[in-house]
Amino acid sequence: MKWRRAREGFPQDLLDDEMRKIAVSVRKLDDHLAHHEWLAGGMYSLADICNFAIANRMQTGFAELVNTDDTPHLVRWIEQINARPRVQAMFASVPSERLGPPQTDKAA
Repeated sequence: MKWRRAREGFPQDLLDDEMRKIAVSVRKLDDHLAHHEWLAGGMYSLADICNFAIANRMQTGFAELVNTDDTPHLVRWIEQINARPRVQAMFASVPSERLGPPQTDKAA
């Protein structure tokens, strides 16, 4: 139902409520990560991978919610996953995952 309204724009009260929900989720993640290195089972797991897919780059897109002052544990966790060699390799090899404008081949 919500997506049908997208063409006309979402009412501000709905947007505000969704932002509130995001803020609650961010707070829960940071609170959990204050006492745990990873999200589940004491080791890097599918829980981390799935949540990272949502949380990565939130420092840019939702900087008012995710930043080193307000959510230091969440930022630590995001940076820790970004530092993993396989994650770095994935971002380097998948063009749609790179930040910034698309690269063009200057030799062409």
